[in-house]
Amino acid sequence: MPRPSNCGFHGVHLDKHRGRYKVTVCDPTTGGFKHGGYYLTAEEAAHVYDHMAVELYGTPGAVPRLNFPREVREEAAKKKAAPASDVKAKTADGTTRAAG
Repeated sequence: MPRPSNCGFHGVHLDKHRGRYKVTVCDPTTGGFKHGGYYLTAEEAAHVYDHMAVELYGTPGAVPRLNFPREVREEAAKKKAAPASDVKAKTADGTTRAAG
């Protein structure tokens, strides 16, 4: 069980020995924890936590708690609405072209 945050953001703790904020995310498949690195600011670490949590849980709605839920959901919606021209497809001769 992770200890309570000492900086006000979920999944972020100040490592007093390093003087940086550490990111830790619970992995839903293993029940263990994933280390997300050390950051100079708590807010930067909180954004990293949100992105890691969405990667591990699959969608923003599946994550139990996000620090910046509106931003994460808006970003996910933008990714869904991305134009198909950004997607590359392989042709029969092995070259790539824009899909669509």
